[in-house]
Amino acid sequence: LRMYWGNPAAKSESDGTAVFNEANGYRGVWHMHETVREDTGAISSSDTGTTGVAGVIGGSRHFDEGRGVSGGEEIATLPMGAEDHSTELWVRAERMNSTLIGWGNEQGQGKVVMQFRSPPHIRMDCYFSGGNVDGKQRLVPGEWTQVVHTYRRGEARLYINGVLDAENLDRGSPLNIRVPARLYLGGWYNNYDFQG
Repeated sequence: LRMYWGNPAAKSESDGTAVFNEANGYRGVWHMHETVREDTGAISSSDTGTTGVAGVIGGSRHFDEGRGVSGGEEIATLPMGAEDHSTELWVRAERMNSTLIGWGNEQGQGKVVMQFRSPPHIRMDCYFSGGNVDGKQRLVPGEWTQVVHTYRRGEARLYINGVLDAENLDRGSPLNIRVPARLYLGGWYNNYDFQG
């Protein structure tokens, strides 16, 4: 292993698809650098006007209301049915009552939508399914926060900054996500309401 730290003459050998791929458990990965792209190579992304800003580690994107990222409406590579999965992001929300990420389809038990609600907490809207979880921890708007939602049939959990915040054990029908699916960052069905 050779590591070149701070050497501008060192050639980059970074290959996101060699790390972030389905064999390693990834179905979709976005690093919000200067160019918005999905790093597994399986999902095309369309940026509707987010802007580059400094993030926790490296670059990030700022989302204004009406601006977001679409992964498309015919995605065949996301988890389907009630498959085990996790949805994770780092977020610095400026305003409550908005959608951080949503994927799946608008139908009973057919979506995974992460929302920043009032009072400031995370709510997982998985269309009346066992994936639903209401966060307990009050978040501080404007602070970077890591959010992870995990789902396994009969178990949905929400983690804030690596600590279990809330869970749903055997309450609700299993997820039933159909493929092809849709995916949006900062909104749902091209309605972008996230600010941050």
